[in-house]
Amino acid sequence: MASPFEQEFLANITERKRKRSDIQEGLERLKNVSVSELSDLCSVVSKEDILWLLQAKVPNALRLAEIVRAMPSAMPKATKNTLLAYYLNKFATAVGEIDFDKFVNVLQFCTADQQQKSGSEVTEMEILAPPIRNCTKCKSPLISQNKMCTVTVFSLQNVKSAMKLSCRCKECKLNFGYSMFGNVEEGYHFYQKSDPMLRPATTFS
Repeated sequence: MASPFEQEFLANITERKRKRSDIQEGLERLKNVSVSELSDLCSVVSKEDILWLLQAKVPNALRLAEIVRAMPSAMPKATKNTLLAYYLNKFATAVGEIDFDKFVNVLQFCTADQQQKSGSEVTEMEILAPPIRNCTKCKSPLISQNKMCTVTVFSLQNVKSAMKLSCRCKECKLNFGYSMFGNVEEGYHFYQKSDPMLRPATTFS
């Protein structure tokens, strides 16, 4: 018959084996959960737990969330999906097939309370877009004016490519570019606050 010390020693070994088995089982289950399926858990699991699961699958999830928030709301859906596919491939290799709408919903859900660092910028992506989301006249949401195009940005430091997005107000017929807004009838005006991206650069399309 085993002594009390031996019984305690064997019990500790058994407990460690059980915990290790539980961890391995949990990791296997996590591997089988797709990123898109996490959206189905948002109503029953806390933001903190969803974020933990998401970061386990996509280590750069917080950086991707910043990129998603930096995308103009009027950007065409196809362009957003193309950019997301590019950055997912860059930051999160081997995550499998992803439903972009569900992925974005999960990102926005679990990072809504995250404080963006002061002075932090999304340097991976340069988009020249109107600095506002709503019409200056009627406050209606802006919509995409035309297909996004690639432009060349010249600064004192370098020359790089950027994406240019022009918008318009469906109600007021006003056009909104990255530096000015208006139309032929009412004239064009500069925004009260310029886009920080434009201060060091002159753009030629």
